[in-house]
Amino acid sequence: MLGARMCALLFSRPVVDRRPVGKWPPSRRSPADRKGSSTSRKPMLFEILKTVHVLAAIAAFGANISYFVWFRRAVNNPEVRTYTLRTIKLMERAYVNPSYAVAGVTGLWLIQESHWEFTTPWVVVSIVMYLLMMALGITVYAPLMRRQIRLAESGGEDSGEYRKVDRLANSIAAALVVIVVFVVYIMTARPTLWG
Repeated sequence: MLGARMCALLFSRPVVDRRPVGKWPPSRRSPADRKGSSTSRKPMLFEILKTVHVLAAIAAFGANISYFVWFRRAVNNPEVRTYTLRTIKLMERAYVNPSYAVAGVTGLWLIQESHWEFTTPWVVVSIVMYLLMMALGITVYAPLMRRQIRLAESGGEDSGEYRKVDRLANSIAAALVVIVVFVVYIMTARPTLWG
């Protein structure tokens, strides 16, 4: 419950509009919709979207953090290595990737429902980093996991190739965690990056 309260506090703080007058394109929303609030004309929808967005991000990130424990188990217990790697792959496919997809869709929907624009610097950086994370996960990390599982199943887990793939998979997993932490920081701090 403490985590939920912390998230509520972080995400419900009022947003200060730091845009210089006359230097930004006019907002699609009327001033009455934007006055002192980060929510849309439909505050209940905004709150539901925000809750789903935060829960999806927590679910996906929490599972990602657990991978380091799973990887350590795979290294230290060769007899359960294949099972452990297959479990990680199953978690990715059935739980983590759908959670990140829900976080992405609800994030875009939140921007649409709020007074923020898609050109707001912290929004741009968050979207770019999210797309980078998804591309890295799909094009690099997933193939590495499949290769690692094939090597473990064929009995090659003691080979130099398996250790190389394992190190690379762990490095990519760590990079993905850093990207997620950075995105969470950008979305909660909402720094003025340029403009």
